[in-house]
Amino acid sequence: MEETNFRSRSRQAALQVMYQLDLVGGGSKDGAYGEALKVICSELALDEVTMNYAEHLLKGTIEKSEEIDAAIAAASKNWTIDRMGVVERSILRLAAFELIFCDNKDVPYKVAIDEALELVRRFGSEDSVPFVNGILDNIASENN
Repeated sequence: MEETNFRSRSRQAALQVMYQLDLVGGGSKDGAYGEALKVICSELALDEVTMNYAEHLLKGTIEKSEEIDAAIAAASKNWTIDRMGVVERSILRLAAFELIFCDNKDVPYKVAIDEALELVRRFGSEDSVPFVNGILDNIASENN
C-alpha cells in the first residue's frame, strides 16, 4: 500500500466523520465518533492501518479542538469559525491538527496543506481553495 494513498484515504474518512459530528453536534468529546468512523471505514472498504490513521486524526483533532479553533480564528482575518462552511471548517480543523501537533518530519507542512486543498476540491467548492490555503499557510507560518 502506498503511504500517501493510505493517508489520503484516512483524511477522507476523518473528514466525513468530522462533517457528521459538526452537523449533528455533541458526542465528539466522549469518543462517540468511533461508531461513525467504523461505518465510514466500512463503506470506503478501508483496511485497519488506514482506519487507525483516520482515528488518530479524529482523536487528536477532537482532543485539541480548543487550541485548533483558536489557531484557525487567529489565522483567518474577518472570519469567525461559525461563519465558515461545515466542509471547510472540518478540513481546516483536521489540517490544523496535522500542522500544529504532528511531527513535521512525519507530515510535512506542504503535504498537510496540499492534502487539505485536495479535500476542499473534492468535497467543497473550488472557490474555497484560496480561503483554506490562506488560513493554513498562516497556521504553518506560526508553527514552523
